[in-house]
Amino acid sequence: WYAALMRRFPRSTAIATMQRTIVDQVAFAPPFIVAFTGFLTCLEGGSRDETVAKLKVNYWDTLVTNWLIWVPAQVINFGFVPGKYQVLF
Repeated sequence: WYAALMRRFPRSTAIATMQRTIVDQVAFAPPFIVAFTGFLTCLEGGSRDETVAKLKVNYWDTLVTNWLIWVPAQVINFGFVPGKYQVLF
């Protein structure tokens, strides 16, 4: 995923860092939250309907919290860590 972001936004500028961060948080984070919630509910013995109910209640709060934590982390990751050393959070 990060390699694709680096190919799409190859520069080491502040603008490229923000572009990679925005694309990561808009394209990767939302479906990851859905998948994570689904897998967790499944491991807890829950059903698809329970997953949908959890997402209806918690999705936006989870997404906003994700952005509060991971946007600054990804700005540091993309802005200061060389590509081959970046960690997929």
